[in-house]
Amino acid sequence: MPIEVVLQAPVLVAALSEVGPAPLTFPAVPPLSGRHHADAIGVFAYPDDCFTLNVSEELVEEVVTALTGSTLAWGYEEAEAAIDSLGELAARAGGGLVTPENDVEVPERFSRTAATALRAVCSKELSQPRVLVTNEPAVLRAKRLHPQASPFLLDEHIQMMDPEWFAKMAQKVRWRMRPVR
Repeated sequence: MPIEVVLQAPVLVAALSEVGPAPLTFPAVPPLSGRHHADAIGVFAYPDDCFTLNVSEELVEEVVTALTGSTLAWGYEEAEAAIDSLGELAARAGGGLVTPENDVEVPERFSRTAATALRAVCSKELSQPRVLVTNEPAVLRAKRLHPQASPFLLDEHIQMMDPEWFAKMAQKVRWRMRPVR
């Protein structure tokens, strides 16, 4: 059973910023490149049955808004091309667009983008285990979260990880699952 993964919009934006708008290529993990955000997305460039990349429409809108905003100032066409590349990456990894769970109780300390990512990772379309990759200290302090939402049983939770930790964990999982000769 694959690990269902959602990356918070700022992590996706940082990863896209690390690789630039064109050509959009991510390092396949393993090995790690040292660019933690790009490595977090690079996990999905190596398709297998271990990890799925999932996004919601609201999360995609946040990424496009950040990319085309005054700080990064990507062109709209570049941002759309980046989103298309992320969509292809998600599809190859067995994930894709999910319907967010709007009934989930979001902790007050979470930012708007963290709340968006939390609703996406709580989607009823995803299975367990689930990981939310974020840079946000308030979210990372939670470590594990058991949402008060209908798809979650008592023993189910969401693991919070920063991009570096997630990429390293993915590398370890793949190392352990490699074919033995």
